[in-house]
Amino acid sequence: GGKVAEDVAFRSVAKPLESSVVLGIMAQTMGVDVGEFRLRRRGSALRAVWARFLIRYAGQSQRDVAKLLNVGTGAAISMQLSKNRAAFAEKDLAAVMAKIEGRLDEERKKHCAAK
Repeated sequence: GGKVAEDVAFRSVAKPLESSVVLGIMAQTMGVDVGEFRLRRRGSALRAVWARFLIRYAGQSQRDVAKLLNVGTGAAISMQLSKNRAAFAEKDLAAVMAKIEGRLDEERKKHCAAK
């Protein structure tokens, strides 16, 4: 309910980062190559994590992310995000995601200050 309106309002205020910047920070923090995000792996939350941060920090829509991932539709991304919600809360992944979020927030501050 309320979260959607908050996300939309937040997205319009914050200047989105380039997708390549978001991907670079994620890959570096997770210790993987950017190409790993495009690979399909059963049971892996990696692409859902990618989608979540591209939507939140690069201002991408689910449809945009689906094109980047070669998934098909925005609905497929929505399903990925829903399916991996429990994985996002797991201790190890949650810690990595918090680290990524911190680095992306820093980058956004630098990005906004430079404008």
